[in-house]
Amino acid sequence: EREKVRFVLIPFTGQPHPPVVAETSSEYHELYRYITNSLVIDGHTDIDLALFAGIEYLLREKLTDGRIVLITDGDDNVALQQVAEALKSADAKLVTVAMAAQRGDLGTISEQLYSVQ
Repeated sequence: EREKVRFVLIPFTGQPHPPVVAETSSEYHELYRYITNSLVIDGHTDIDLALFAGIEYLLREKLTDGRIVLITDGDDNVALQQVAEALKSADAKLVTVAMAAQRGDLGTISEQLYSVQ
């Protein structure tokens, strides 16, 4: 909030949902409420599809030096090379937060990898 950055949440399960954007203090608080009250974990997640949705958003909005934060508890296969190439083409970095999952594979394409047990 201090840095006046744009936060964009793209919730996903079987497919990406519409982005939720926050750029002002009141929008940050709404985003926080959305995260804590509205996100539902309901099954299979296509991580590739979710990552490509984030990359597409960065490209569509012409945002550079973007960060995509992937928070996942899944262990789906990821097309690492294709995702790495797409991140590079968008001048984006990936930060992965693995919730109760081992995601060393994502560590190979992530700027940072956090494991939460």
